[in-house]
Amino acid sequence: MMRIMDRLPPARPPLGIEPATWACAPAGNPTVNSWFTGQHAATEPRRPALLGHFMKLLGEKDSELLEGKIVALGQTLRNKSLAIEERAQAAYRIGLLAFTGGPTAAKFAAEHMKEVAHLLQSAQAAPEARILLLQSVACWCYLNPITQRRAKFLQLIPILMAIFGNAPESSKTDVNNTLQVKFWACYTLSVMTCNNLSYVEELREHSKFKYQLQALAQKDWAGWPENFAEVLYFLIGFHRH
Repeated sequence: MMRIMDRLPPARPPLGIEPATWACAPAGNPTVNSWFTGQHAATEPRRPALLGHFMKLLGEKDSELLEGKIVALGQTLRNKSLAIEERAQAAYRIGLLAFTGGPTAAKFAAEHMKEVAHLLQSAQAAPEARILLLQSVACWCYLNPITQRRAKFLQLIPILMAIFGNAPESSKTDVNNTLQVKFWACYTLSVMTCNNLSYVEELREHSKFKYQLQALAQKDWAGWPENFAEVLYFLIGFHRH
């Protein structure tokens, strides 16, 4: 199947039902050390290596088209008359464009991330919508220190931390969906924390988080390229305390 710019790089099963392979996520089996050094498996997206070539192809006209796409999606994202699921889909596509379009697209996308942060806090957002929003943030922040700083300014760390305190409902489906949201939150925080000391320091201040990650690391991560509760645990340095 041909890949286009606003689709997931890898395939994934239905969100909120089964563990997913990544939207804009590292593939293969990189070690925790590779996250610290910035080295990645051969099968991972290599945006920095390809970025120079891509930006040569991204002329002024293409940049305008990219901005137009993100602006149109941003209008959908901010349209409160639409269902949250539809707005989350728009956020998801903005994130993918930010990932594939490099710094130019990430700059355009930054204008809409405040709304993404707001929707993540909405009690009306279903698990599937929350996962799309988390994917948007992860794509936007992936290997981009500028957007990572912007995410911190938007208070995304406390917003994501609140997800880990959410208790699942009684049904098996609700428990599974809540767990999937927490798995995606682990991945998103891993992306934001990688090579970013300020995130490490802030997350380390959350004393309960160490034990929450320990519990999540014991869950079934089958189908994921990594146990990202474990990855995040080591990135923060909880294993040394």
